[in-house]
Amino acid sequence: MFKLTGRILDWTDENSDLQKTSDFPLSFSNYALVLEDHDGVIGRRYPIATVEELGASMDSFEKYASRLMPLHRRTAATFMTKACSKYDIPVTEKVAMYTDEAINERTVTYKKAIADYEPTRIAKEASYIISGVANIGAPKTLDFGVDTHFIKQAAFELVSILKDNEICEYNDSLVGSLRKLAQDEVPLPASDLYELATEVCKIAEVSINKTIFSNPYGWPRESIEKEASEDSLDDFILENIKKLEGHFNAELIEKIASNPTRVIASLSSEISKIAAKLLTSNE
Repeated sequence: MFKLTGRILDWTDENSDLQKTSDFPLSFSNYALVLEDHDGVIGRRYPIATVEELGASMDSFEKYASRLMPLHRRTAATFMTKACSKYDIPVTEKVAMYTDEAINERTVTYKKAIADYEPTRIAKEASYIISGVANIGAPKTLDFGVDTHFIKQAAFELVSILKDNEICEYNDSLVGSLRKLAQDEVPLPASDLYELATEVCKIAEVSINKTIFSNPYGWPRESIEKEASEDSLDDFILENIKKLEGHFNAELIEKIASNPTRVIASLSSEISKIAAKLLTSNE
């Protein structure tokens, strides 16, 4: 379970005296994110009532976005972007990256955050088992379409590589092209994305093996292809499920048989690795 209230998430959290003495308006509409913790505590984050507050909140988001759950990130970014439109000021890079036009409610309950996160976690674990330990379902070539959310993250990462290594200025045409790639959210062939990442790393004199682009075969694929690969894993697990006998109790094996991929993905990382190794063994 996650607990976010009480943690430093934005600029109002960075100074305890500011929290005690400031007179921020309590209206939910003056904040980009209203979150409910697992214990029911309500927290208002990222004030946007004024241009100054919005600017400070976007700066905080650049620093602390990773501490938020995925739905919290997208919600905060979306309402900061809307505030930027109102004040006619530019959004920062991470805010632009996480903005989701489908979001229209700034209040995120604990149940909503978990419901949004759970499929992501399961897909991530299943993908890891497929491409890592089980080594099945992995594409032999880079002719598959990459998931659009990953493309968005990848474009942002490439901009960071260029800027961190002082290769490009903010208004450079290459940086602009990468930002457009992030905004368009159009499926891109893995081969094209890998070629682009290779070129950027070459320009920045950075080893691609030290970036998120080191293993393109493990990149998340478009949803249709991802579902197909998980179906393949279900079939593979059922065909080899007897290999788990003697290592796992009968109740767990029966549970795995009822929903193979989802159950194995819900186990701890250590246990799921053991299961995958057994399933792919030659015994």
